[in-house]
Amino acid sequence: MELVRDNKYGTFDIETALDNNTHFIPVFLWWKNKEIYTDYIISNYDSVESMFNNCFDDMFEFKIYTWYTHNLCVFDSVFILKTLFDFYSNTNLQIKDGKPLSNKVIKMTKHSKTNKDIYKIKRLYLKIVIN
Repeated sequence: MELVRDNKYGTFDIETALDNNTHFIPVFLWWKNKEIYTDYIISNYDSVESMFNNCFDDMFEFKIYTWYTHNLCVFDSVFILKTLFDFYSNTNLQIKDGKPLSNKVIKMTKHSKTNKDIYKIKRLYLKIVIN
């Protein structure tokens, strides 16, 4: 049997801090694949939602990628899932033992290069990393 290595993967993580009301809020997001490292700092955005949307939209540019995320099944999932379910209508969550295991998101994008509208499907696939 010949093994084929999947090179279309990256990592994604969230860092949080306590706000004035002692609630955790995301303040820093980052992702990395073989070629690119990109980060998002809350001070550059008007809201947490816009920071997440910018991050996820950038991640969608990499077609059929698997993104591995730390703590998807626990703490980080609260922030990730809220954004995905609020802003991306085609979100498919897999749950195991009452915890998120993976999440497939499909985004339709509309391009008008000619008089016809062309829709492209892009996928964002988040998987849990177990340490």
